[in-house]
Amino acid sequence: TDPRVLALRIWKYTGIYVEDESTPQVAHAMFHWAHYGYRSAAQERAKGKAKGKGSKHKQLPVMRRSEHLALLAKEFPASGTGIQATLRRELQAVETALRSKLALGGSIHEIEEMPIVPADTPGVSAGQSRTDCSRGR
Repeated sequence: TDPRVLALRIWKYTGIYVEDESTPQVAHAMFHWAHYGYRSAAQERAKGKAKGKGSKHKQLPVMRRSEHLALLAKEFPASGTGIQATLRRELQAVETALRSKLALGGSIHEIEEMPIVPADTPGVSAGQSRTDCSRGR
């Protein structure tokens, strides 16, 4: 398959600009779409729907979970059923996006600052992970 056609198909469903994003960002955004159903933040910003860093609004999936899983199954067929098949589809989605990026001139050696702990995790503020101990001392 032509990598530009593949990149266009990825953009249609996920909002990821494969040619414009770094390789780590493509992998991160594709996993985010495959696992959670969220469109790329860059696409949402372009539409004016994404909120700023200080916003209390969580990013919401663009479709119901059942619709998203049906689309994922259609685009990335995997053997088996249940969670294993879903995880295989998520992996195929990320691999497909990375193959497209590499075919379009991306490099596997690119480095990007990435959040290790998601921003919506309880106990995280301003990019820092915080752990509280409730055990008496």
